[in-house]
Amino acid sequence: MQDPTNERAHRRQTELSLILGGYAIVAFVGGGILWLIFGPDVALIGLAVVAGGLALLGLLWLFLRWLERWERSG
Repeated sequence: MQDPTNERAHRRQTELSLILGGYAIVAFVGGGILWLIFGPDVALIGLAVVAGGLALLGLLWLFLRWLERWERSG
């Protein structure tokens, strides 16, 4: 017999892993390409831009989580 699973927690964990993995791929591959073509200074700027985008998406995610909890409590 299978153990019961928490599908919401599994979905949340999977989404977080996919988002962070996608950003890691963009940061490392994109940063590596920038490093090879333009040098380390431009690669660091590119990583800063990716980090800023991740921060904005994180804020959006937190806002949506807050809305979801607010809707459930009301």
